[in-house]
Amino acid sequence: MKFNVAKITRIALSTAFIVIGAQLAIPTIPPVTLQTLCIFITAVILSPTEALISSLIYVLLGIVGAPVFSSFSGGIGIVLNVGGGFIISFPVIAFVVSTLRRKFRSSAFTHAFTFSIATLIAYIFGALWIDIMGYYEGSFWKMLTVYVLPFLPFDAIKIAVATLCSMKLEKIFKNGKKKTENNKA
Repeated sequence: MKFNVAKITRIALSTAFIVIGAQLAIPTIPPVTLQTLCIFITAVILSPTEALISSLIYVLLGIVGAPVFSSFSGGIGIVLNVGGGFIISFPVIAFVVSTLRRKFRSSAFTHAFTFSIATLIAYIFGALWIDIMGYYEGSFWKMLTVYVLPFLPFDAIKIAVATLCSMKLEKIFKNGKKKTENNKA
């Protein structure tokens, strides 16, 4: 991928947007953050490679100790903890969202479907991480009721908000691109 100032700026701003989303939390136990919402929105705007790099930078910043994760936390210990599987899924879901958004016609359904697939991927990463690392003593299915099912309503809301935002952003970017092309002509 050839880098230029515009691409580097898009990646950096998208990473910063994800950091901000990590700090915006609904006070539940554990808190529900807006990281995935921000990843969905940035992945619609960025190319698949840019989306992957942006969210990978976010994860790597957190691993090396930058306070980018929720509640301004950071460090490898956060990733090695119970929620680590969800965090390591972020580059994958960013790449998947960006890739799928370019393959299908833009509609509310395709946006919501794409974000739902990404959420499922995050759940799979998170659940497998919890199971493999032995963070839950009960059955796999019981673990899902503790670590996944309580988040379904919040994630459904995030999917709806991301769908509305991304549809609007696509329209804005499409109109901006047309104006730029008209100005060049």
